[in-house]
Amino acid sequence: MELMIAAVILALALAGLLGAFIANFNLIESGKNLTIAISHARIVMEEVRDYNIPGLITAEEWTAWAQLEPPDGGGCNSLGNESVALTYPSG
Repeated sequence: MELMIAAVILALALAGLLGAFIANFNLIESGKNLTIAISHARIVMEEVRDYNIPGLITAEEWTAWAQLEPPDGGGCNSLGNESVALTYPSG
């Protein structure tokens, strides 16, 4: 009887450890995606800063630029749900 109780306790402990292990993998993946997205935002902000006239920036230019690989473009569309959108005030 004691062996059954010990086996159940061991199974519950292992299930808890496995759950924590899976949760850590999800957190690591989320952190990786956040780091990549922040890096891409910095790349886009640097490109915007390099333009002297904001009127020259159009959605078509940025969509094409974001899909190019570095050094010609940003290469920003490497995440599954990531999109690059640029808005700026008129006038």
